[in-house]
Amino acid sequence: MRSRGILFDKDGTLIEAHGVWAPLYRGMLMRMKGIGEGEANELLSQVGYDVEQDRVVGGSVIAGGTTAQLVEMWWPDADAETRANIVKSIDVTDKQAHEVTVTPLVPLRPLLEGLRDSGFRIGIATNDSSSSTHRHMRQLGILELFDAVICADTVDVAKPAGNMIRSFAQLSGFATEEIIMVGDNHHDMDEAVNGGAGYKVGVLSGNCMPGELDHLADVMLNHIGELPEHLDQINVL
Repeated sequence: MRSRGILFDKDGTLIEAHGVWAPLYRGMLMRMKGIGEGEANELLSQVGYDVEQDRVVGGSVIAGGTTAQLVEMWWPDADAETRANIVKSIDVTDKQAHEVTVTPLVPLRPLLEGLRDSGFRIGIATNDSSSSTHRHMRQLGILELFDAVICADTVDVAKPAGNMIRSFAQLSGFATEEIIMVGDNHHDMDEAVNGGAGYKVGVLSGNCMPGELDHLADVMLNHIGELPEHLDQINVL
């Protein structure tokens, strides 16, 4: 079946993830919990941040989880209402989060315009919030190039449940098998499987090291800039 849609993960796939989220969350934890840097680093370690190597571990909660999952681990004794308020504070109202400058991993406008000109519908599937995702894409000036922006708070269950694949298929009017899922982490590939996507593209531009995703993806690329050439080679374009 010919592919008609491409669904991109955001962090580590479209934009740089290294050195972005760990410092942001560290500052949030220090402010919100009134703790020092050492204690904040301990909490970051619990969700998959390697303090010694200063990197996010592929497949970890901080690499692919939702804000709600992070809050649940960092505030285990809080009630549901308190956790919901903390999630809202992090995703929507935190001043430092709004000041984050995102960096595209490749020139995104020509890449996305080229794929659209080839007939693809383009979407985002991220476990980040819709507020943050729209803010990042507007900052890069490419929000209007996406036919769908599907986030953790716009589906019943976030990645890797498969709901984002199914949602994109429904919004675009084609079968899940016609969707290519592109991502840098385990949960992206699992989302593709659980949602019935037809093709899985892993990229090495995010948190996973070489060899970590090879058994899950149909192909591994260094970054999404190599995607058009690959699609042409397999006669998809």
